[in-house]
Amino acid sequence: MIKAESKLLETISLSTTLNVDEGRLVAVDHMDVSINRGETLGIVGESGCGKSMFAQSILRIEPKYAQIRGQINLYSELGDKMDLAGFSRNSGDLRKVRRW
Repeated sequence: MIKAESKLLETISLSTTLNVDEGRLVAVDHMDVSINRGETLGIVGESGCGKSMFAQSILRIEPKYAQIRGQINLYSELGDKMDLAGFSRNSGDLRKVRRW
């Protein structure tokens, strides 16, 4: 079992939907990822499968016409959790997190 203190980032059922002219496009569909401190995550896949949109969603730099659902939990060294999905895209707090 992984201690909460060792976690760095996790996504729980992260989904990103794009509202485009043709309708709704699901770019990321219920992604669950857990990354511990000191680990590296590599994401591979075909062109257009959602790799970049997944990364943009975590950083909350997704397009304005995107909608995010699920959780993006960032953990402090003490194990405190912040759900980045709950921040507005341009909040000052989120900008501080990005610089961290």
